Amino acid sequence: MLDRRSFADHTGHLPLNRSVRVDHDCGGGRTMKVEHKADGYSAYCWRCSDHGWIPHPLPSLAERLAALVKVREAELHDTATLTLPEPRQPNPQLWPAHARVWLYKAGLSNDDIEGLGFYYCDKLQRVVMPVYHSGVLMYWQARGFNKDRAKYINPIVPKDTLVARFGKGDTLVLTEDILSAHKVGKVTEAWALMGTALTDGVATLIAATTKPVLIMLDPDKAGIRARGKIYKQLGALGVDVHIARLDRDPKLLTKEELLQCVNSK
Repeated sequence: MLDRRSFADHTGHLPLNRSVRVDHDCGGGRTMKVEHKADGYSAYCWRCSDHGWIPHPLPSLAERLAALVKVREAELHDTATLTLPEPRQPNPQLWPAHARVWLYKAGLSNDDIEGLGFYYCDKLQRVVMPVYHSGVLMYWQARGFNKDRAKYINPIVPKDTLVARFGKGDTLVLTEDILSAHKVGKVTEAWALMGTALTDGVATLIAATTKPVLIMLDPDKAGIRARGKIYKQLGALGVDVHIARLDRDPKLLTKEELLQCVNSK
């Protein structure tokens, strides 16, 4: 383990998620990388082949409670309006690692993330996902990663005809969430219901497309229960509707697996 004194002098002004190459006391040549991470400073020397770590001091209980109150107040303020929360950091390489990895696991590249207009809001400590239709902002969701707070927050707006639309194709796929709809949208048209409920307004929009519909909800208890109800709702409107019985969330499937699901409905 590297002696923290050998790299502590390089941590003071290093911004979060940035790194610097410096000399180590084993010799010159800038062989040591010092990186500022969310929970501390790491160091690695290529000459020594050794690591070092300086953790951030843990906040006190009072500090943690004050920070939680501050973020919660920001959440309540921002969900009262459709306006996108500020500030915005669109470059995922400058986000906390856990936030960008969440999107990488769903198959999104850095270009995908920026192209969709997703960004990290430090004030909320969340990834914000805007929903546009014909270039107009209709909705947004903000995904958090703190187990003590709600996983998603969103503005309070009418939702009777609200869906997030992606892709083009002869089959219309219904998913629960935005990331799943984006993934499916690479092979056909996909609408995210942003939940498991199908409103009468969205059901009417679906019927008006006259396309065959494939219900592709998450394979948990809520998704399985909801897909049966949605199947009956759309069937009553004369929609050619089918159910995809998955073993994983749609956003975790490969493009080939999604094509197989769509073509075998």
